[in-house]
Amino acid sequence: MHAAEQPQTQHTDPFSQLGAQCAQCIDLAQRIRAELQTGKATCDLTPLLRQSAAEVTQLQEGIRALAAQPPAEGRGDLSPLIAQMRALLELEDGNQKLLASKGIPINRPRPYQYGARRAARS
Repeated sequence: MHAAEQPQTQHTDPFSQLGAQCAQCIDLAQRIRAELQTGKATCDLTPLLRQSAAEVTQLQEGIRALAAQPPAEGRGDLSPLIAQMRALLELEDGNQKLLASKGIPINRPRPYQYGARRAARS
């Protein structure tokens, strides 16, 4: 019976993985906020911002992978993960505002505009 339990302990729940990844992103966002509030120089923030972008990309990939899986029965309560993601979004939004207020350029995704650069056909 011990051998049958071993694969289950090695398999990690995708929600637990997303929760852990989200917690890492929250930690980085809090560190960035603390650095911004103490007046850290832009060049000192660059490594943290790059690390944050990489962590958020991994979180996005985890969400995509989870969304691609068929719904499983008994996934459990999603509200803790949803609460974590809301907290992360609020932190990121606050950090973006702090960065902008300090004159630090921000690379933000641009909204898609269908045919915005199309020339008119005659």
